Amino acid sequence: MKRTFCYKSSDIMKELKMRKTYLLHVINFWTVTALLLSSSVSFAETTILAYGPPLLDPHGIVLSPDGTRLFITDFTANAVFSLPVTGGTPTLIASGPPFEDTRGITISPDGETLFIAGFGGGQIISLPVTGGTPTILASGSPLSHPSDVVVSRDASTLYIADNYAGAVFLLPVTGGIPTVLAAGLPFGTQDRGPTDLSLSPDESTLFVACGFNGIFRLPTTGDTPIAIVSNPPFVCTVFSSLSADGSTLFILDSAKYGAGYGYWGPGPQAIYSLPVTGGVPTLVLAEWPLVAQGFMSASHDGTTLFVADMGFADCYGWGPPDEPGRVFSLSLAPVPPTIEATVDIDPDTLNLKSQGKSITCYIELPEGYDVHNIDVSTIMLNDQVPAEPRPCGIGDYDGDGMADLMVKFNRSAVEGILEVRDEVQIRVTGDLADGTLFQGTDTIRVIDKGRK
Repeated sequence: MKRTFCYKSSDIMKELKMRKTYLLHVINFWTVTALLLSSSVSFAETTILAYGPPLLDPHGIVLSPDGTRLFITDFTANAVFSLPVTGGTPTLIASGPPFEDTRGITISPDGETLFIAGFGGGQIISLPVTGGTPTILASGSPLSHPSDVVVSRDASTLYIADNYAGAVFLLPVTGGIPTVLAAGLPFGTQDRGPTDLSLSPDESTLFVACGFNGIFRLPTTGDTPIAIVSNPPFVCTVFSSLSADGSTLFILDSAKYGAGYGYWGPGPQAIYSLPVTGGVPTLVLAEWPLVAQGFMSASHDGTTLFVADMGFADCYGWGPPDEPGRVFSLSLAPVPPTIEATVDIDPDTLNLKSQGKSITCYIELPEGYDVHNIDVSTIMLNDQVPAEPRPCGIGDYDGDGMADLMVKFNRSAVEGILEVRDEVQIRVTGDLADGTLFQGTDTIRVIDKGRK
């Protein structure tokens, strides 16, 4: 596991040495705890971009369209800053009213305008990236405590997550009265309400982080939200960020500090990656410089995640008192592509009274991929049952002229995770030799001893 810290200041190294005992506790104890949630681990290389004043309590962060600058809101400093992606001293763009207690921030596609969620004032604010006079686009009811805002690709519509109202709103970028896109259940309010939004590249879907309530997929048409991340195994999924290609969610699990709602959890603060289709999360970071919580922004090329960490300066006195707010970057391993495989489970009807020893699975890959390259040791059924190493074989089971791989799963292990139903979806996943991931599903029937 590669864990590299790239420091910008000797002062940071001094502080690190002063807290050596504390940090070893975090790295050695909480990281082990985090590994229990994850089937795979990918520790990222981190680089401190800004540390301490003028940053007091950085919350929101967004990357400019040209990928050269970050824009940051500071909840306690009541200010907006800009920062080169290479790091340095943040530049103040705006401060004072109406920027009290600001949180989420987004930027127009042309890179000219910032849109900011005024959490404390119940406002949505626009601001030129060069500073100047802010414009109040919406203020007061139906907004309560807007936590985040994202803008549509055509720069016509703002989507707003309101933490206390327990709702997602729509607002023209020209301003006006917000309209409700989704509200009420399954969203909660305050520590269970919408705190963070990500918009899919095709603009069909919003990913809504709701603290202790998990993360939901919300169609931009306003249909029923669907849970894609539940708590547990996470504790408080208060912040998330979507990769530029829309394939991966990066999730900050505020497991120790409970999103600032007086919750003292088992830890750790950790960042995970998860395919938007679901599956098993991958632990990315569960150690310094991540100490508290804040928004994240993924780079356009998928190689870097930028994190605004509020530190402990305004974190209710929790943790070491000298951990100031900071902005840091994580260098991410490239996310491997996922291909759809054709999967056929045999038998089509699984009878729990049968004395069979195994379940057979046939896997066929799309054109351009070779089943000879499948790593059998990585094949899993419903993320829980591994394929047996033997027997396995390659043939053309369905006679369609395409090779397929035959593997078997332990029957009792499979029966132990399935419910008796007429339609039970089976998901099979695995890796190819080059790191490409595959997944495929089949539907079978599961009957108990009392049914024919």
